[in-house]
Amino acid sequence: MKFINSPYEQEDILDLYKQIEERQYYDKVRFYWEYKNQIELLDDSDQIALRIEVCEAYFEISQYNDVIEVADPLLEDIIIKNVFIHKGNDAFQKVLFKKAAAHYNLEEYQESKQVLKELLRLKPEHKLARYLFKEVVFKQRKRRYTIIHGMGVAFLLFGLLFYALNSLFFLPYYGIEYPILNSIPAAGFVMGLGTVILNELKMKWIIYRSIKTAIFGS
Repeated sequence: MKFINSPYEQEDILDLYKQIEERQYYDKVRFYWEYKNQIELLDDSDQIALRIEVCEAYFEISQYNDVIEVADPLLEDIIIKNVFIHKGNDAFQKVLFKKAAAHYNLEEYQESKQVLKELLRLKPEHKLARYLFKEVVFKQRKRRYTIIHGMGVAFLLFGLLFYALNSLFFLPYYGIEYPILNSIPAAGFVMGLGTVILNELKMKWIIYRSIKTAIFGS
């Protein structure tokens, strides 16, 4: 869709914008910048609504730096202009989540975590925020988690390997069963399985504690 930058009336600007289909995200962004001056003259509710849709459009086309750039002044204006509802949802929380998700997709996990803390304090039951917060905490601890998980798998494989050697080599060729040869695979299985399970439980506990701290503070 091609737009011509001309002095439309406020109603004309809104009508023109409504001609853009829901998923034409590039057109929404281009429209905003071509008619930015006229959009700034719209009523507060209409202006905020359009800017929210532009923020969402930037997110859909993976322009995450632009999402953050648009979101910061938009969040301030939502408060200042007292426009808190957009399409039946909380406008402030909607933009805040997009900002957090944009930081996450840019692998800026600490920044995403801080924004999500703010959102969870506003709405502790926010399902998407809780899910993304869990992902952020996991990403921040992924390296340590992966190393410990790998150690557990290595113990399991060691136990399996020794069990195979004992069953296929020592017993058939020597015909003698040594108790210690049976205990080594068992120890490997126990250590491996224990390491994997404890690592999972620790991660779940860290995530749970982090969410609780985010909502209620330390």
